[in-house]
Amino acid sequence: MTRVEPLVPKETTARPRGSRPRGFETVLVAAEWGCTLAAAGLWVTERPPTGVLLLATPLWVAAWGWRWLRLGRPTRPTALDWPIVVFLLTALVSLWAAPDRALALVRLNFFLGAVGLYYVLANGPRRWIEWFGYAVGGLAALLGLYYASQHNWASSPAKIALIDHAGKLFNRLAPQLGWYQPNANVVGSLLALVLPIPVLQMLARLKGHRAAALLAGLSALLISFGLVMTESRTAVLALAGAAGLAGWWWLSGRPFWRFSNPRRQLTFAAGVATAAAVMGLVVIAAPNLLNLAFGTLPGPNSVVTRTAVYGQAWRLAQDTPFTGGGLASFPGLYSTYMVDIPSLILTHAHDAYLNILVEQGWPGLLSYMGVLAAAVWAGIQLLDGPKTGGRALVAAGLLGLAVVILQGIGDGTLVASRVTLALLIPAGLAVGAERAEPIKPAWQLRVKPRWALVALGGLALVGVLTWRAWLSAWYANRGSLEFARVQLAGWPTNTWSDGHEVPLLLASEPEFREALTIDPLNETAQYRLGLLATLQRDFPAAVQHLAQAHRTDSQHRGVLKALAYAYVWMGDEPQAVPLLKALPEAASEMQVYTWWWGVHGRADLAQRARVAAADLASAP
Repeated sequence: MTRVEPLVPKETTARPRGSRPRGFETVLVAAEWGCTLAAAGLWVTERPPTGVLLLATPLWVAAWGWRWLRLGRPTRPTALDWPIVVFLLTALVSLWAAPDRALALVRLNFFLGAVGLYYVLANGPRRWIEWFGYAVGGLAALLGLYYASQHNWASSPAKIALIDHAGKLFNRLAPQLGWYQPNANVVGSLLALVLPIPVLQMLARLKGHRAAALLAGLSALLISFGLVMTESRTAVLALAGAAGLAGWWWLSGRPFWRFSNPRRQLTFAAGVATAAAVMGLVVIAAPNLLNLAFGTLPGPNSVVTRTAVYGQAWRLAQDTPFTGGGLASFPGLYSTYMVDIPSLILTHAHDAYLNILVEQGWPGLLSYMGVLAAAVWAGIQLLDGPKTGGRALVAAGLLGLAVVILQGIGDGTLVASRVTLALLIPAGLAVGAERAEPIKPAWQLRVKPRWALVALGGLALVGVLTWRAWLSAWYANRGSLEFARVQLAGWPTNTWSDGHEVPLLLASEPEFREALTIDPLNETAQYRLGLLATLQRDFPAAVQHLAQAHRTDSQHRGVLKALAYAYVWMGDEPQAVPLLKALPEAASEMQVYTWWWGVHGRADLAQRARVAAADLASAP
């Protein structure tokens, strides 16, 4: 007799309806990662822009398409989404504002590459993120070895004798390839940002995965060696600060605080805020400590202290607070409006926050700080929450974010060089590595409506009280952009202007006049009108505008120099000499002007330059 089986559904491993085979899922992930990494690789070679731009951008867009096909949406929600959107919008505005659109486009592509890498990590499978950590650690180790062996230690000796001897030994032992030689601070910034990844991966794999721990440990050792060889003081200090924060995080969770676990974050934040306040007060009381900690600036500008550069960069940012001066515009703006020379002196502000403020204005700086703050907050929630599996990489991401935040105080390479492509890798690890599969919506920042209303009310009150100053600043901002586009065309020219651009500069004059109508003390408008009058050789009018700007801010170096030179050309030596003494380059430049004015048919001004040079030579 045949036994009849009951019609009971059997357990099956069949995939839910509409799901894709696992192999196809892997193909989509590989396509997404491959397109993003290829775009970043092409962009890192893009200076000046070449044909790779036409290929890299579609690859970047294609990565979003592959991810959309895999997830059913462009990205899972993350805490950084809105700050990133705002930051990229400010970058687009700054692309429009930039005097050199080609260089600005390179900077924009670096930002796009950084955002692409962030979303790859924030949405990637944990196993892929882990392998990415090993890969980026290995590449950083190779970069450290490349710098140590290929840097020309004979022509650029190290400050520390032991490092110099080691570098020259490497030059003798290693074949010299003659390839690109990166800047020491650029290499140091990248190595410091990456170092926490192999260190944390090594510690996580010590039990059970000895081979992986050995690989990560070797990478960490070589990265540390390369970092030492770069002599990048800001990178080392940032790493030390990150280690200190890690130690304080551990201490803040100890039982002797007698707080429950949710209070750990409050204890940690209070300690960090206290330390930051103390350090801020120390720097205000003794600014030379900042110069001592970070060292002198590299290159021919090493006689200029960082605090002096920071002060002038802050003033430079006041010219274009709404739009910024334009992506990649800091070198030209600083040389032209702070030092009054037609050649390069600084490639960036040596402070990431000031560099963004100058180039992207207050919207750019606030959104950038929002990106970092959201990444730190989201990472801490994951690190302090239930344990799942990727905590080592989350911790590495948080340490990397600490490096980014701290190093930005003393260096700007992370936002003003090719290293910018790696800027958001720590953020991607902090918000993506701990996430369990399958992908679920991540924690998001939520702002309570009442606090939003309080903030908007406060802004409205400030606007009512200061609207005239802001409106005047808006007109000065617009005029400054037009002025800079003319003056910085073809910059650096390495020669002083003969006034040929005056007809084009006159187009911005109505904006400055309108700014002064609203606020007669607007320093930016007075300064630009003074520069315009100088180029028109109307020196009395130049003195009138520049003297008013100098009364508003006597520490503005660009105004001081323009006013001193205008007094010289007007023949007012008693007024000129005291101001010239504050300018170390004035004596040599007056000697050059003696020749320059003669070549341009102004014997009278050549004679005044000669007299000024003699006065400076005889001054005590």
